[in-house]
Amino acid sequence: MPSRILYDVETEEIVRCQPEPTGSAGMPCKWALCKSARIPQPQQSKMSTVDIDYEVLTSQAKNELRIIDGQVFDKPKVSLELDKKEVEHKEEINVKVSLTDTLESDDFEAVEFNIGEQQVELDIGENELIFEDEGEYSITLTDNRFKPMTSVQVVVDG
Repeated sequence: MPSRILYDVETEEIVRCQPEPTGSAGMPCKWALCKSARIPQPQQSKMSTVDIDYEVLTSQAKNELRIIDGQVFDKPKVSLELDKKEVEHKEEINVKVSLTDTLESDDFEAVEFNIGEQQVELDIGENELIFEDEGEYSITLTDNRFKPMTSVQVVVDG
């Protein structure tokens, strides 16, 4: 069942996504999607729609899809590889950040994460993290340019 995506033309941000209703009703028009998304009248001229061939709701569309030049693409997927070692009484963790499902035109250099309570930007490729305090740390993707991923737990021993 197809879906219609409403997006902001300037930012290419997905605002709303609605599958085709069952029965005789057709796809929702741009105006109906704007009304459903509570877009004020003056901003509706900055909105556009694009159709996709499968059923998806707004939250899933925002998490998994992106709009580039009016076309819909999957967001890239981030993966992490961890290699832990102890150096001078400190835990050193080598974190390799990899991306899949990218486009040729993509130019990502880094990805934003929370590590514990701290916001960090890790480069694509090899990164070295040093943990001075023991404990359990959660590495959580916060960069919405990518598909969500499950947090990675790191245990630092004393």
